[in-house]
Amino acid sequence: VLPHTDLVLCCLKATNAAAYKRITQTHHSGARSSGFLAYCQEHCQDFWLRYVLVPDHTDAPEDIHRLADIAHSYSHCKGVELLPYHRLGVEKWHSMGLRYPLEDTPTPT
Repeated sequence: VLPHTDLVLCCLKATNAAAYKRITQTHHSGARSSGFLAYCQEHCQDFWLRYVLVPDHTDAPEDIHRLADIAHSYSHCKGVELLPYHRLGVEKWHSMGLRYPLEDTPTPT
């Protein structure tokens, strides 16, 4: 599919492994995203990074600096989109009998 794609939108959950694990409740570190971005770069595939600002989880100045460092490290990164956190997926977690890991996280005002 990638050879027929004009622009990839890559959503990053966090800029470091600890935050990624805390937010997603998985054992993954986010390395898959890094590998995919390297693949896009290697194959001259343009992409945008999308990043959700989760209060007290991914919105610290150092998180934003790491995001900027990631974006600047790839010449095929053509943009960064900062998105506000929302709670639209909470009911999906509850319907599966799972505790939503960001249950106490407020939405930005």
